[in-house]
Amino acid sequence: MQLLNKTVILLLSIFAVCFLIYKATNTSITHDEAITFNRYLSLNPLDIIAYKRSSTNNHILNTLFVKVFNKIFGSSEISIRMPNILSGAVYFLCVFLLIRNLNNCLVLIGFVLMTCNPFLLDFFALARGYGLAMATMLCSIYCYLQYLKSMNTRWFSGSLFFASLTLFSNFALFNYFFALLAFHVIILPLLSDDLRKEYSIKKFFRYNWPIFICLLILTAFLYEPIRRLPSPDRIDFGGTVGFWQDTVMTLIDTSCYTYSPASAYMKLLLEFLIPLILIATLLFWAWGLVKKRKQFFSENLSLIFVNLILLLVVLSTVVQHHLLGTPYLTDRFALFLVPLFMLNVVYLFDAIVRVVRWKLLPIFIVLFPAVFLFSYTLNELNVDYYPMWKYDMNDKLVLKELERQNKKIELRITWLFEPSINFYRNTKGLTWLNEQDRESPKPGADYYYLTEQYLDSVPDCKTKPAIQYENTKTYLVKYR
Repeated sequence: MQLLNKTVILLLSIFAVCFLIYKATNTSITHDEAITFNRYLSLNPLDIIAYKRSSTNNHILNTLFVKVFNKIFGSSEISIRMPNILSGAVYFLCVFLLIRNLNNCLVLIGFVLMTCNPFLLDFFALARGYGLAMATMLCSIYCYLQYLKSMNTRWFSGSLFFASLTLFSNFALFNYFFALLAFHVIILPLLSDDLRKEYSIKKFFRYNWPIFICLLILTAFLYEPIRRLPSPDRIDFGGTVGFWQDTVMTLIDTSCYTYSPASAYMKLLLEFLIPLILIATLLFWAWGLVKKRKQFFSENLSLIFVNLILLLVVLSTVVQHHLLGTPYLTDRFALFLVPLFMLNVVYLFDAIVRVVRWKLLPIFIVLFPAVFLFSYTLNELNVDYYPMWKYDMNDKLVLKELERQNKKIELRITWLFEPSINFYRNTKGLTWLNEQDRESPKPGADYYYLTEQYLDSVPDCKTKPAIQYENTKTYLVKYR
């Protein structure tokens, strides 16, 4: 059974990585990726880290990797997306390492639950920091779970190292970083008899010295970029209603991906699964504390760790919002919560299987969502676009159409296309095309590349010959 699990997981991982490579090669560069390339790659590494050009678009680790890969392999979609493809491979490996010692029947189910989400997979084929953040977070969790088993400080130092990399990947992971510190400094001594006995200042420093070194290094590198971040009231993304509505519901909506007919069932499944898991977790804790108080903590330390990390992340998000006015994380900004939640699901059902008499019952219960997620993900996979930036999917086709004119062309555009068009203009040497800006399109250009709502902004634009891209509701208008 173990060999079968390993073989299937290896084959699924190879298929997923091949899919990511093909999609990264085939799809047009997206708005946010192009901004990173156009604005930050000319800076030296220290200026990238220091946020010399302040913007939340600059995911530091991603920008540094893009700069290196662009220098080595040149300026193409696949070269600047390759760091995240590699992080996808690391993510799949970490998922396997985290679940390989579970009940044999749950290993493959757990792998499917933690990887089969088309929205999540997309970010391992994009030059953004979200894929890097999820991969480094799982590396950190794996190292800390090894630390809990061995109490070897090297594993804890490794966990802190990867947790620090999550911050350089995406500042939203500060919630995870401080949750990890809170668990280690406050909660672990309460759970561990060895740490709780004769706990002293000397023991405190002996167990926590890696934290002080880590915080010192992070302060040196991250003080300046954090200082330059826009204040919460100037951030134009995020939610203000509540954690469930803004964070959970937007993650459910984006996981539905392209809103195909099956997406209604996907949404229904997730809306049912999340409360069910929360209730099951509370019931399992209540049972464990009443029936097996002392054994409960030692036998379920991995489950307790991921439960409390997720809880602390949620609490810190809510507290930040109410004390600092920080918006609630939404859709891609909260994406790291998906693998964290699914890891809770997998560990919970493994713990239940170990204590119930009818072991096949919980396995069959969790098998249903796993099969549905697997089939839904296969059905939703596409190699043409990323739903959050679908408007960019025809950018390369537009430029090929213009190149066929074989003359100098003045193009004016909807501002959304500025980063990607300038990316191709600069990297492909399209000297026949004028540089684009974010100004509203004005009359007098040869061609206009517009979204539907901008057609009225140019006089007589609707009467001119145009190519309509139905899948994005965009138009290439020949004006003169």
